Amino acid sequence: MNTINITSQGQVTIPAKVRRLWGITTPQGLNWSFDPQSQRLIIEKPLSTSEFLSLAHKLTEAATTDITPLRADEVHEFYAHERTKDIVARMKDVL
Repeated sequence: MNTINITSQGQVTIPAKVRRLWGITTPQGLNWSFDPQSQRLIIEKPLSTSEFLSLAHKLTEAATTDITPLRADEVHEFYAHERTKDIVARMKDVL
């Protein structure tokens, strides 16, 4: 198991190897969740817009011909809506 140090201000550094694997080159937000039962903190890199669009395109291509591919604005709206729901849920957990 690897260890990550916590500063006196509660900050941690994501190891360079992990940042490279995730493709993080500039500051960005990460998704996190905490499971109190298992005492595990889970940190995930959110999908970029291009990764999400690529996934949506692959899913719509694999679907039957009765389903039309999503437009970019529809994907953006869905992602923004889901991200907002996630933020609100996390705020409820903190409060």
